[in-house]
Amino acid sequence: MRLKVLTLLVAAAIAPVSIAHAGFETNHVEISTPTSAWLVGPSLVNDSEATRGLHIPCIMVNQFNSGHTIRISAGGEKVYAIAIDYRQRLFNKAEMYDVEIGVGSNFDASVSAMAYNTDTLLIGMQDFPDFYEALKVNKMMFIKQGDNVVDLALVGVSQGLDRVEACYSETAQRGQTQAVAAPLTEDELGDITPMPDLIPDTALPSTEKPKVELPTDLPQVAPENPHVEQQVAEHQKEVEALIDDLLQVSEDKPVVQVPEGARVAKSGPVAVTGGRLANTWAAPDMPQTVPAPLKPPVAANQSRTWRAIRGTSLREIVDVWALKENVRVIWMAGDEFTIRKSMSVQGKFEEAISSLLNQFGEEKTRPVGKIYIDPQFNQKVLLVESKRDY
Repeated sequence: MRLKVLTLLVAAAIAPVSIAHAGFETNHVEISTPTSAWLVGPSLVNDSEATRGLHIPCIMVNQFNSGHTIRISAGGEKVYAIAIDYRQRLFNKAEMYDVEIGVGSNFDASVSAMAYNTDTLLIGMQDFPDFYEALKVNKMMFIKQGDNVVDLALVGVSQGLDRVEACYSETAQRGQTQAVAAPLTEDELGDITPMPDLIPDTALPSTEKPKVELPTDLPQVAPENPHVEQQVAEHQKEVEALIDDLLQVSEDKPVVQVPEGARVAKSGPVAVTGGRLANTWAAPDMPQTVPAPLKPPVAANQSRTWRAIRGTSLREIVDVWALKENVRVIWMAGDEFTIRKSMSVQGKFEEAISSLLNQFGEEKTRPVGKIYIDPQFNQKVLLVESKRDY
């Protein structure tokens, strides 16, 4: 009985409140990136005889620059469910739909999803224990329903799941003596920049849509603590600028129509083998051949605006910037680096990366980068390593 109650709570907890928004086409392959840090919090579940002593999953939420909203319910190193809001009427409420979900080369499964409303699919993942680890270690995920394929960059998901585990542990302890609906404290939130409710009106044309009536007792993500309001205000302009930047990149990308059945097997992470790193990517003892003249690299060397927000992961920022410039990243730095100060620079990709890494120039352990052209794929490659002063 308790397991059944927990399953129902998980499904309800990640179901979003419906809002009026504009529709748009999703039947194409384009990488969507998060518009902010993942917002993490416990579900608002009232303490009762049915829930007392149970570990109630926590929720992480983000909106992507394609307009999709993703909610992940997890805890105890397990993902219970995912809700994806397509922001257009595609489904019949309460009906079941076949969905394919894949993460990197580690995970691929066909599952049944329930339409929470006309816009949102609720995908139960409790029967797939490997899904959690796949989210932690990979950079890309796709969700396919019918002809709609949504490709998502998993920027910040690993760190978000770490915060989910902290939330999950605390709500379990708190549940022994009080309701799990207690709001987040300032310590729990840390330096997280919350997600805006909507993409700015300039991103999509506005059309009115009837609101969907929801049960009044539907659990939702806990509200933010008032003590962090000042911090939110300080970062809001930076976040909005980053959102506008990502949306502009999305608008500039051409829409690619992919024929049915054209999806190929997804490649795994880049394997790096051989000797020491040098100015050439070939190992010293490998036979050298004269390559054919290179064509201009795929990544256009044009001037852009590059933004980074204090407190975010350096690797996340590099990944987002690389997506904008079609640069492949090989991350070999064994350390975690956090952006020291917010920045917004105008220039080329190489200049922006140099400015970003210069923030760490005075530290004993710091990231260093090298950029070269891979002649096989005719693509820029950014190699990031850790350098230590002993």
